[in-house]
Amino acid sequence: MTAANSVQTAKPPEQAYKIEIDSLNQSFSVRGEGRKQKQELIVLEGFNLSVSEGEFITVVGPSGCGKSTLLDIIAGLSRPKAGSIYIDGKKISGPALDRGFVMQQYALLPWRTVSRNIELGLEVKGVPRKIRAEISRKYIDLVGLRGFEKSFPHELSGGMRQRVAIARSLAYDPEVLLMDEPFAAVDAQTRGVLQDELMRIWEETQKTIIFVTHSIEEAALLADRVVVMGTHPGRVKAIVKVDLPRPRNSAQMNTSSDFIWIRNRLWELLQSDAPPGRALPEAAETGQDVADEIAPDAVL
Repeated sequence: MTAANSVQTAKPPEQAYKIEIDSLNQSFSVRGEGRKQKQELIVLEGFNLSVSEGEFITVVGPSGCGKSTLLDIIAGLSRPKAGSIYIDGKKISGPALDRGFVMQQYALLPWRTVSRNIELGLEVKGVPRKIRAEISRKYIDLVGLRGFEKSFPHELSGGMRQRVAIARSLAYDPEVLLMDEPFAAVDAQTRGVLQDELMRIWEETQKTIIFVTHSIEEAALLADRVVVMGTHPGRVKAIVKVDLPRPRNSAQMNTSSDFIWIRNRLWELLQSDAPPGRALPEAAETGQDVADEIAPDAVL
């Protein structure tokens, strides 16, 4: 498929999307030059995106382009100035248990054990204690933490805490999993392990995931499609399809010429928003059309 024939001018009427983001705008009042003077800072403008059921979307873009703001709005933690977000055709108006949120800082309750942290969302849903314990055990096994059920967060490594956060978000069975740079605070080796674990968990659960990252390698490794955001204001600049076979492995992907081609294409797209004078890496020549670039205003 080429870039030209991948652009759709209208969404097929029979296509149903898990998430639809329609003309999203967000801005904040900030202090101007004068002490009492305020001005409007536009963070997102005309942001459109459609995500299919079970799709893994990663989002990359320059610092300050509105990536985290986008997740906050999808999560219902803040309201946009204009535009709408629909999940399964229903407009969202606030937080709900159909969305799980994994953040960089874990946000575990320090007085609760691993098991009790994972049960938190289930308690909110009113699930009986015995069933909560069964579900907690299931997700402890899923994230590879058997034997640490009674441990407290301060007794765990950073990578283990993030596994607990992922298990907690999955345990109450949300429709959508939102992840805001969840691996940024861990070392490179742990990050690689967590990436592989997340891909395994996604293949088992087939959750719809939107994952924000600053790492283009991570974005290309995990995603079905990578949303590249431009800045000032934040918008969809391009969408790159990652047509690489699954299951994937972080170590193997780093030596794949197709993966390197996609990584370098993402780098080029991001560099066009960067200050002048920064060199671009040479793109690998594969002879294959492994990435489809879609116009920002296309309906996907």
